[in-house]
Amino acid sequence: MSWDWGQAQTAMAECAAEQERSEQNMRDAGADAAVAKREYQRALAVRIVELKAKGNAVTACETIAKGEHDISQLRFEKDLAEATYRAACAANYRHSANRADAVELAKWA
Repeated sequence: MSWDWGQAQTAMAECAAEQERSEQNMRDAGADAAVAKREYQRALAVRIVELKAKGNAVTACETIAKGEHDISQLRFEKDLAEATYRAACAANYRHSANRADAVELAKWA
């Protein structure tokens, strides 16, 4: 079954809209990942300085800070946000390929 001209236009428009939504999702996920990274790095830096001020060995401060619950939770949230961003990038690639397929099918039809 092939498409008529109207069906081909509709399919290409739907693919274009889906790609636009995917690109926005990727931008949003990237921004969320950046915010999560910033929050983690700031909290880690503050805690390292606090540990140093309390007389802990300089070489151990980062390890101690990373093991604390609040810091490890922020790292988890950062890692999760980065994984979500990578998944959004993969989805965007897939939508780009789907859009290219729709264009080729429309040419063929």
